[in-house]
Amino acid sequence: MSIPENTKRRVFAESAGYCGKPTCHLPLFPDDSQDIHFAELAHVISATSGGPRDVPSSVMSAVDRSKASNLILLCANCHTIIDKDPVTFPIEIVMKWRREHQQSLEATFGFKQFETRAEARACFTKFLERNAASFRLHGPGTREADKPGSSRAAKWARHALNVIIPNNRSLLHLAEMNRPLLGAAEIETVGDFMVHVEDFEARHLWNDWSAGGRRYPGEFSNLFKEGIDDQG
Repeated sequence: MSIPENTKRRVFAESAGYCGKPTCHLPLFPDDSQDIHFAELAHVISATSGGPRDVPSSVMSAVDRSKASNLILLCANCHTIIDKDPVTFPIEIVMKWRREHQQSLEATFGFKQFETRAEARACFTKFLERNAASFRLHGPGTREADKPGSSRAAKWARHALNVIIPNNRSLLHLAEMNRPLLGAAEIETVGDFMVHVEDFEARHLWNDWSAGGRRYPGEFSNLFKEGIDDQG
């Protein structure tokens, strides 16, 4: 069973651009001058019966094998290695890599359940500011777009891939972890932002322009601000 496009986008985005093997962590989108990457989607439990790290169909269905929880993003070398040697790299090991990669990102970016809205806002703002800077300097409609021979489009594509998309997923993750601190209106805004993120990823990860193209909901920038949570 093929992997749904939205699932592919989610795994790519949640990787933050690094190989999921702990001893590798190779940057998967390393070249700032070419639109290339070394990322491959790998199944923890094999995609088909008889593949590496297989289990009986009674344990995992074809549908479940294609879910994000059974996928890890690896560089091409690590993907080849684990599939050629499933004895050394069994299900438990690869699943552990997946968990540890997420934990490592959470620790690196300061993700946690905060006690106050002010603490959550401070962490939240870091990602907002990074995205705002990338959009201001390289996004559509900037002054650079008018320069003769400008490479603005290519630069924006790289910033969208390497900065905006990982940061968007970080913002969503942070909002979900701190959902108890959000008011009803804010939770609705998070849902609007999620639609925007999915449309943005469809365009910039998969060149799928058939998505609706939901614009960034401006209210999302106010998440966790004092006095906002009761406006629902």
